[in-house]
Amino acid sequence: MKAAHSDDMFELFELMSQGVWQIDSEGRTTYVSARIVEMLGFSREELRAVPAFSFVDEEDRARMKARIGTRPKGVSDDYECQLTHKNGSLVSVSVNSIPLYRDDGEPDGNLALITDITERKRAAEALAREHTFLTEGQALGHLGSWEYLAASGMTYWSDEECRIYGLPPGTSPPYEELLARHIHPEDAPLLDEAFREALRTSSPFAMEHRIVRPDGSVRVVQEHARPPTSTVTGSC
Repeated sequence: MKAAHSDDMFELFELMSQGVWQIDSEGRTTYVSARIVEMLGFSREELRAVPAFSFVDEEDRARMKARIGTRPKGVSDDYECQLTHKNGSLVSVSVNSIPLYRDDGEPDGNLALITDITERKRAAEALAREHTFLTEGQALGHLGSWEYLAASGMTYWSDEECRIYGLPPGTSPPYEELLARHIHPEDAPLLDEAFREALRTSSPFAMEHRIVRPDGSVRVVQEHARPPTSTVTGSC
């Protein structure tokens, strides 16, 4: 792909929701769209005044420099990195970089489409923290939880629920298997009847029953079902 010089193309870049950043083979900025200016808080003149690599950390700088002139024409490169905003904060971005070549075949830099994913990354990190807090809280309280999907009979177990039943974390036995293998045979019919009645009437229920762990030991748990979400929590 040749370097972008068409006025019509630059006009299109200005309308895109993604930022567009073009650099030459030395890493000097030859074009930035208005979205990049908005994203980083620098003016176009400020962005052109220093190498584009100045806005990333040392590790990303080395990685980005190594990419220039090493990819065949038409082969794009996708990665994530962080850019430094004018106020010193970090902006997480995803980058789709396309190599540029001159008419004589020599490398002429890169044209990158840049998407701000800062909020998405923050949301993912917040969810990860919430999951950690939930997991630690369940472990401290010895309280497990599992969700039942009535349409398929599948269940989704928390790690602590697995530990209560003596199963490896990540195990999620289907409901019928739960009854057949993990609930005490004398209690399984009673639990099934109570659980299905709760689903039918969308009424919560609480029931104490025995479970059988893989080593044959028997434990007593208290189940709490809360239809219509069909989420059941157990502790022992």
